[in-house]
Amino acid sequence: MSNQYVISVIEEVSRLLTPIGMELKKDASRNIMGASASWCRECAWKIDSVELFHDRARPNRFFVSYVLYLKGTDIPRRVFDGMALEGFRRGTTVFLLPKGVGKLLMTPARFAADVAKKAAAQLCWFDELDTPEKCLRRLRTGETNGAGTGGKAFDIIETTLKALAARQPNA
Repeated sequence: MSNQYVISVIEEVSRLLTPIGMELKKDASRNIMGASASWCRECAWKIDSVELFHDRARPNRFFVSYVLYLKGTDIPRRVFDGMALEGFRRGTTVFLLPKGVGKLLMTPARFAADVAKKAAAQLCWFDELDTPEKCLRRLRTGETNGAGTGGKAFDIIETTLKALAARQPNA
């Protein structure tokens, strides 16, 4: 990931996310699914994470995802739900790094600002899941990417969220 464009994206996204309590995790090898960079904001019961995935098979491509990890389950960080930037609207938002003549038109700073702006626009997704009750409602829709419906993971997550909701009646 020595590409100056990717480095600029990481710096620009950090500039936008740090003021809202999301800090860049230096050890990307700890990220689930091999994210190249991640920014996390933790509270007592969950971790909000914005993750940058660099496509190693096609090094000119990457995408941004949003993941909510649930704490206090059978594993330290259980994926409750996640959404890639392309999931917020029809079509796919895979960012292609400029090459050839495109590098003359799109500087690393300009490219990074565009990616960061698009990524920041979707941070409201975390607001939809900011209480155990909201997460429990979402879980029951069957639309989560991580918990599924039925099965052991679903049961563990449901039990954990019910216990959290009972402890935080005004959350």
